Amino acid sequence: MPDGQQPTIPEFERTGILGWFGLAVSTLLLLLGLLVLSGWIGGDTRDWSMWLSWVPAPVACALAFLGVVLVGTIRGRMAGFIRGGQILLMLFFLSWTFGTDWGLFRSSPVDTTDFVLVHWNATWPGKGVDLPMAYRAIESTDADMVVVTEPGTFGWGPEGKAFVAGWPHVVRSTGLVILSRRPLLQVTPILDAEQVSLVLARVNIDDVDRSIWIVDLPSDPQRSRKEVFKALLDGAQAKGLGAPDIVVGDFNVTRHSRALESAFPGYRNAFDESGSGWSGTWPRTWPLWQIDQVLVGPGLTARLYEVIDPGTGHHRMQRVVLRQLPEMPLVANPGP
Repeated sequence: MPDGQQPTIPEFERTGILGWFGLAVSTLLLLLGLLVLSGWIGGDTRDWSMWLSWVPAPVACALAFLGVVLVGTIRGRMAGFIRGGQILLMLFFLSWTFGTDWGLFRSSPVDTTDFVLVHWNATWPGKGVDLPMAYRAIESTDADMVVVTEPGTFGWGPEGKAFVAGWPHVVRSTGLVILSRRPLLQVTPILDAEQVSLVLARVNIDDVDRSIWIVDLPSDPQRSRKEVFKALLDGAQAKGLGAPDIVVGDFNVTRHSRALESAFPGYRNAFDESGSGWSGTWPRTWPLWQIDQVLVGPGLTARLYEVIDPGTGHHRMQRVVLRQLPEMPLVANPGP
């Protein structure tokens, strides 16, 4: 080695311990991001990807962003490859979050004759749940029909009775309470086994009978979502039910669930059609997941979907404004 020439040092060494740490963590985050992406593609119909499909898009964005920041602490060719992968992954998660998950800049005009449906999973309210606050939240929705699943003491007590008395049609059935300003033609429990609950409601809207499936599905994350929906559909088929016009309730799966889409092909998620912004309904204080959903069948369209914080309970309320499509007349389902 000529006198005065300094020995070469690999670029990663010149970054020090922090650089090596950033390389290791950013590589791990890149692999984790790719694993999450593969889980989204696999969906909740496969055992290996069922858990990964629950990773919220904003969380995936945050992990990818952290990887980009960390890889900025190192230099070298390998760092460039990792940096490029992290940036591409972050751009994908960002576009998915703002374009699909949040559906920004999406809205539809609403008419006063549209049908407004509100659903809230009260989760068997007890001590610490302020039901009068929930009553006030429901009153502010201008709903034509309210479905409260797992109602517990909803509608009891002086304030509850006064609130319920303001509705012309009230039904308390298996695991739910229905309040309606439109005539209720039928409310029939169909299935209540192994935490899979289905109630059929038929309501008259503008002289048309519409059938609504009200579901409450198990929250056990270890249960196969595919098998849960199979039990639901088998129970409905055993009772001779036709296809519903609307499906509403606590599905305990995420929006864009593969199992849900396979169970109800041709149905549209009301948020995907007319919602915008943060769609999470659970847990109420930090709603990362939209497990409470509304599915809309042929002949109907969702004009507006929004999530409302009732200020109490474990779930947020969902409110959807529905309209019948004039070019596709609604065919009534007879029910059992």
